[in-house]
Amino acid sequence: MQKREYLNLPSESGPKFYMRKEPLISIYEELEEFLDFDHNMDNLHFAKKMLFSHEIKANNQVEGYEV
Repeated sequence: MQKREYLNLPSESGPKFYMRKEPLISIYEELEEFLDFDHNMDNLHFAKKMLFSHEIKANNQVEGYEV
């Protein structure tokens, strides 16, 4: 049985929030391997370039424009 780790998140009523780490381990390892492959992604310029395009798309969706 997988161990549950409880998260410190407030709730008005009901059970505590929890997560199971085991299913996320393979995703974490794959992401680390992908990011280690290209060191150009490990800088502020890359982050700004990627996030800016996603921010524009999200803003357009909120305002009702088709993207």
